[in-house]
Amino acid sequence: MKTMPLTGFTYVSFLLALLALAATPRSVAAGLPTADEALIRQVMTDYQDAWVADDHAKVLGLLAADATIVPSDRAPIEGLQAITAFWFPPADGSKTTIDHYEIDLREVSGSGDLAYTLEVGRLIWSYEKDGHKLTTSQESNEITIFRKNDGRWKILRRLWADHNVKRTESTTAKKT
Repeated sequence: MKTMPLTGFTYVSFLLALLALAATPRSVAAGLPTADEALIRQVMTDYQDAWVADDHAKVLGLLAADATIVPSDRAPIEGLQAITAFWFPPADGSKTTIDHYEIDLREVSGSGDLAYTLEVGRLIWSYEKDGHKLTTSQESNEITIFRKNDGRWKILRRLWADHNVKRTESTTAKKT
């Protein structure tokens, strides 16, 4: 039997369907304990702060070993090694800086060892290379799925769809 690879859109649709199925009246009634909700909110604050601080180890440390991310308009990126290569590629003379990152949590819910957040993100970042600088500001709708293991909540899946993307290109003075 031939299988089709999941595109970013198909993957998001699939995960949303799974979340809808998981939200049975029993799981909604059980809810997420207040302490777990607070821990998940802290993970998202730490995630946001780690990006702004350019702390790659902290960002990756918040992810489960089998994490998958689905960036806007891209295929899923599976596993820490692939995520590291995507987010933090080897030095090529370029510099990416997160100038501002804000995550507005709209919903936190879950049951047992699984939870999710629905978010709106606001991000401003710059990419510089060879005297050129590209600054991008964007908003995104985001879904993060968490798994609890040994009392710690880790990001298992993170999906986002960008919108209101604005880019500005400029030339920077070359260093001599």
